[in-house]
Amino acid sequence: MPQTPSYDRDLFSVDGITNPHGYYADLRALGPLVWLSQSGCWATTTHAAATQVLEDTDLFRSGHGVSLNAAMNPLLVGSTLNSDNPEHAKRKRVSLRPVMPASLKPLEPVIRDAATALVGDLPAKVEAVGQIATHLPLDIVTQLVGLPKGRESDML
Repeated sequence: MPQTPSYDRDLFSVDGITNPHGYYADLRALGPLVWLSQSGCWATTTHAAATQVLEDTDLFRSGHGVSLNAAMNPLLVGSTLNSDNPEHAKRKRVSLRPVMPASLKPLEPVIRDAATALVGDLPAKVEAVGQIATHLPLDIVTQLVGLPKGRESDML
């Protein structure tokens, strides 16, 4: 049986976060499943491997937490992310209902207007993630859950 490769560079270091592409290339070269020794966790490097992990809920459990912060895991147990089936499936059904296409269809004009307003207020040169991708979903989600305008930071 082949041994699973290990990666010793710290993917979550400042350099790993700000310049990740070399790290990702190194990980992909090692194979679809790699042990991150600095973090004490596994990384999947392909869509197929990630799908397999996410679908094999008997082997890959989340009920005791999925955070790399041991103090945080007990606080999140029982949430959708930190639960196992059948509880996970129940929570997922309830939490996904508002964001499924059928539920979002009536909100299409609201989403379009919010996107148009956001883009209309931007300068000619933008940093897309910071100025668009972060704000638009937050604006829409806060509306979906009924959070009053001006309280978006409470959602974060």
